[in-house]
This record gives sequence, C-alpha cells and structure tokens, in this order.
Amino acid sequence: MSEQRVVLVTGGGTGIGAATARLLRAAGHQVVISGRRPEPLRRVAEETGALAHPSDAADPEAVCELVETTV
Repeated sequence: MSEQRVVLVTGGGTGIGAATARLLRAAGHQVVISGRRPEPLRRVAEETGALAHPSDAADPEAVCELVETTV
C-alpha cells in the first residue's frame, strides 16, 4: 500500500496534466491542479475531486501563492 501524498500538477486542466491528475487521484493522493484557464481546471476538479487553483506558472509571485495554498 502506498503512502498518500499531496501533489501539485501544473497544466492540470488539459492534456498530460489532466491525465496525470486523474491517475494520481485514482491512486488516492490529494491533488491540486493549476493552470491559467479556470474553466478546464473546474471541469477536471469536478470530475476528480482535485482542488483547482488558477495560476500562471510563469509568474514567480503567483507560483509562491500557489505553493502556499497547496501547503
């Protein structure tokens, strides 16, 4: 049995990020998804139970806020 973890996935609203969030949630981990567009994040969050936090990973201040929220 694996240990439950809190995982932050950037780009979690679409593509590989969304697929990664789905797999991590299915494995029982707590997942925070982030991306610039709120609507795709909302859809994945509703589907998986992940916490959505819109953020731009290119903005250092936004990244700090994202990490603080996740922790």
